[in-house]
Parts: sequence; structure tokens; C-alpha cells
Amino acid sequence: AAGLLLIAGGATALWATYNHIEQISITASAGKPMELMLPDNTKVWLNKGGTISYPKEFDGDERRVELSGEALFCVAKNPNKPFIVSSQGACTRVLGTTFNFNTRCQGNSEEVSLLEGSLEITGTNGEGKVVIQPNQKAIIDKTKHTMEVEDVYAPLEAVWHDGMIPFRNMSVRDIAHVLENLYGVEIDLSAGLDRRSTYSGYIRRGDKIDDVLD
Repeated sequence: AAGLLLIAGGATALWATYNHIEQISITASAGKPMELMLPDNTKVWLNKGGTISYPKEFDGDERRVELSGEALFCVAKNPNKPFIVSSQGACTRVLGTTFNFNTRCQGNSEEVSLLEGSLEITGTNGEGKVVIQPNQKAIIDKTKHTMEVEDVYAPLEAVWHDGMIPFRNMSVRDIAHVLENLYGVEIDLSAGLDRRSTYSGYIRRGDKIDDVLD
């Protein structure tokens, strides 16, 4: 019996050794966001002070990471292995998409905004489950244990990662509305402006609205 116990104990130790997956934890500096590549070629931009933890290799049937802070994910497509981001308040599940996840919003809430693809979000404290589409944001209130979905201009949620404000087939009025929301101002359009034409491109975010308007 003692011999069998010794053999069993040795087998357990070997299993633990060969099946242990090294975990990596990275924290962005307080000075600026950082960009990193996960083992599956998923791109992540981690906002200042944020922390992400993930395995050295994505073994098994899922790709799971832990997030504290804010990050923009551009998930590498893999229909056979869902990509899961977990935080204190929510868990997102995707196969390949681009979304912004912020765990440190005002009012003890977390926000997930979708730029591309489709995203399933589950509250970790009974808030329920939703599937959001591009230009939608899920807001998880960790105090009231509620989850709401609202329409947003999702690229604006991720301006922090590269300092660029993107526009795609937007009218002057729509562009003005985006800038109003970003800078907290009201913009009046001249009567002579062509409001029918649409524009695509990027404008670098300035510290003041005057810099952008110039």
C-alpha cells in the first residue's frame, strides 16, 4: 500500500509539472499606453496603469485573459477557440473582433464597447447576458448589479490608444457631433457648409478643440 501511495504521489507531481502553464502578467506604465502581442497574435493596447494576465501558451479549448484597467483588443480569428476576457464585473466571449474594455469607469461600473464583429458579455454577479453589435456599449453597474446597452460611436471610445479620431463616410454634422461629445462643447455649423458630402479619414486629437478645428 505504501508503494502504491508513493507511485500515485509521483504521478500527481509529474502531471502538475507537465501540465502547469506559465502565466504572464503585464502592467502598463503610468506615463503612456503600451502595445503587446498575445501568443495567438491577438493585438492588445493596454491603457496607462492597466494590467493584463494571460498564459504563455493558449492550450485547451479557449483563450482566456484577465484584465484590470482599460484595453483595446483586436482578436485574432479562431472559430474553434473562443477568446475570453474576464474582469471583476464581466466576462466577454468572442471568436474574432475588436472591442474596448474598461474596468475602471466612474460609479463603480465597467464598460465594453464594440468596434467590429459581435460580442457576448456576461455579468459575473447576476447581471445577465447580452450580445452587442458594432457601435454599441454595454455598461455593467457593479453596485446595482445591472447591465445596460446603449448606442455609441465606438471608435471614439478607443481614441486613447493612438490619439487619432477616425471618421468613415461621415457628414460634417456627424463629425461635429463626435467632436462635441469628445470635448464637451457645442459646435455651430456655417450655413454655407455642404452637409450632404461625406468624409473619411483621421484627425489627430489635440488637447484643445481649437487644435482639432484648425
